[in-house]
Amino acid sequence: MYSIDINARLKFITVTFSGAVDIAERSCAWEEMTSAIDSFGNCRILLDFMAATVAADDFQASRTFARRVTYFAGVEGRRVAYLCPPGAHVNKVVEVLVDARGLTIERFNDRVKALRWLMSDLPDQKHLQLALARHS
Repeated sequence: MYSIDINARLKFITVTFSGAVDIAERSCAWEEMTSAIDSFGNCRILLDFMAATVAADDFQASRTFARRVTYFAGVEGRRVAYLCPPGAHVNKVVEVLVDARGLTIERFNDRVKALRWLMSDLPDQKHLQLALARHS
């Protein structure tokens, strides 16, 4: 299960997952976000898995998903932060393939640190303060 919060003013998307999450569900969430991603240009995405368990998907499904996601790479300022509990299983195949294709991603266990990183390259840091206030 997931919910999506899109903040057009901050060019910021938060996807919050809960329960068991597989590649099919992540793909659905990604498809739901694509129009916002395309319209924003440089945007930030927080993928929150703190209340979720990521399923161990097969290599082919992971590869297909990584290909779908990497169209997002290549635009300066696009960043993705994974927020997950310490020691949580993550899909390493997707992470490695996406990283290899040039998408800037980082993994965090702390929401504030994730938000700071997502907004750190913005020249106007008031966006960081707005994001922190909204997502704290």
